[in-house]
Amino acid sequence: MAPKPVRQPCPLVKNPDDPCPHLLEGVINVIGDKWSILVVGTVGNFGILRFQELKNKLGRISPKTLAEKLRRLEAAGLVHRRSYNEVPPRVEYSLSEDGEALRAAMMPLLRWAAKADHA
Repeated sequence: MAPKPVRQPCPLVKNPDDPCPHLLEGVINVIGDKWSILVVGTVGNFGILRFQELKNKLGRISPKTLAEKLRRLEAAGLVHRRSYNEVPPRVEYSLSEDGEALRAAMMPLLRWAAKADHA
């Protein structure tokens, strides 16, 4: 069994028991843009959405951008894509377990923004 790596203290926190903000880097790389966080929130609010329904709810997002965001969120394990072998093709999007956990973690920030009118 390989020894556990020694955890280096984080220079960004005063208390060594506090989590290091660097832990958010991976999350920010995936959802740090405007549309990704809105996609996660919107899909989470409605449960299951088809591409066009999601596009209509988001408003001014281009189909290309939405497709890119959905692919990236799916690759990150936050969104499930389910396609049906039908004519015309039908594809539905929902949040994965990790996507639901992310949405739950976003809710306090959303409530803070609404209360502080930072929206």
